Amino acid sequence: MTQVLNQRVLESFIKLLNMKTFFVLLLLLSHILQAQVSNKDLKDNGIYLSDKDYLNGKLSYGFNKDKGVKFKDIKKLSISIKETDTTFKFYFDEIWGYRKDGID
Repeated sequence: MTQVLNQRVLESFIKLLNMKTFFVLLLLLSHILQAQVSNKDLKDNGIYLSDKDYLNGKLSYGFNKDKGVKFKDIKKLSISIKETDTTFKFYFDEIWGYRKDGID
């Protein structure tokens, strides 16, 4: 009788351990997938309008070059961003920083 009871306790423990392992693996997988989605959303280029945005890596105006938007030449006092029908001009005293080709 004791042997049957010990066997049932052992089987229950193994099932519980397998469930915990499954949930830990599921949690790790969800974090990995979230990280991959976040990296796809990261913009290669853009402007930071505040120090808080810069420290958090949050572009105030972000874009990727493959979207038809690009940096024009960086002039002495400003940065220009050209879209198909519009050009935005940011003076250096108005912005905190910028990202060009993935480099802040």
